[in-house]
Amino acid sequence: MSKQADEDARNGPPTTWGRRAGDRLPPDDRERLDRLAELARHAVAAREEERRRLAAELHDVVGTNLAAIKLQLSALASVLPAGCEARIEDAQRLLAETVAGIRDLCGTLRPATLEYAGFTAALGAHCARFSHRTGIE
Repeated sequence: MSKQADEDARNGPPTTWGRRAGDRLPPDDRERLDRLAELARHAVAAREEERRRLAAELHDVVGTNLAAIKLQLSALASVLPAGCEARIEDAQRLLAETVAGIRDLCGTLRPATLEYAGFTAALGAHCARFSHRTGIE
């Protein structure tokens, strides 16, 4: 966070005279306000780290298991007796929907673009997906 952003968080919004509400606080209240701002930043950082961790675990653990299930279903399809194709196809369709759901959930929790390209690129990608999904430009 920039020094100006820290000051803005600590002091509050500017008043009509160009001064900030925090400028008029007694030192003890100013310290409490600074501590509260620090705690708020820490809470946001902890929440983002938990979202990142959860998205990574879903991708790595659940994604790997779903891929193994897909391989098992394909192997079963070739050895099961005739008449089981419909059930295997239903299971494969359900599996594909689950994979897509996990992928969407991971993207919602912590977009991969955010990790490697930053906030601006992640926001642009999110807007593009929204536009594609809704037809709104």
